[in-house]
Amino acid sequence: MLLDLNKVAPEDKKIELGDKKYIIPGQLPASVMLKVMRIQNDIGENPGDPDLIEQCMKIVHEVFQINQPDLAYEDFMKKVSFDQATLIIGFLYESPGVKEIEKKPEGEDNPQAAKSVS
Repeated sequence: MLLDLNKVAPEDKKIELGDKKYIIPGQLPASVMLKVMRIQNDIGENPGDPDLIEQCMKIVHEVFQINQPDLAYEDFMKKVSFDQATLIIGFLYESPGVKEIEKKPEGEDNPQAAKSVS
């Protein structure tokens, strides 16, 4: 018997930020996922703590770097706000608050363009 975990792994996700699209793993390594869980818990207990917020931003950057290893932290910080970072974390795991955000299928940036695709 073989348990093929590749067949149950979620698809990668795409995030559009500014004029670029980034690929985020649908399934994070356990080490990164544990960091995400810890920082969410810590921020919940100490909202507004600037050190924790910076740690959160570094973890979100680490997620981006999995598929974009050349993305420098300084460049990332210029592109993403803290609010966007929290949305990214929610998007990774389909948190209830994120379901309110319209997620467009790839290639449907322009509704008319999407209609003309055969």
